[in-house]
Amino acid sequence: RDIETEVFGFIYPVATYNDWVPEMTEMEMTYYTDRGTCADGVTEARKGVCAVQKDLSGMTAIVYSMDDELIGIYECCDTGYGREEENGKGTIQNGHCIDIFFDDDSDGRAFIKEHGNKVKVQFVYAQG
Repeated sequence: RDIETEVFGFIYPVATYNDWVPEMTEMEMTYYTDRGTCADGVTEARKGVCAVQKDLSGMTAIVYSMDDELIGIYECCDTGYGREEENGKGTIQNGHCIDIFFDDDSDGRAFIKEHGNKVKVQFVYAQG
């Protein structure tokens, strides 16, 4: 944006609201139940964890329904494969899918049934 402000004789660019809002990405949403250490080598697979494309590891995923209702906030510390796509890689590897961890299959199925498997996701840098 071409918005600037002057402070003590110096001109600074001003970030507008849209500069700070992370891009919303439409993705497939799936779930997994495999326990163990996540791909980051530190975090145990547990509630609140998701698997995403390797480049997004370490970020936080804010997941919304297609109607923009908040579904959940997840720590991106795992990777995966997903379904195979034409390029020989999986949907998770290609960044087309977010895979949410659940303790058991019935909880994962109920979650997908409630929210559907098409979602909007914002990836942000966040901890805690």
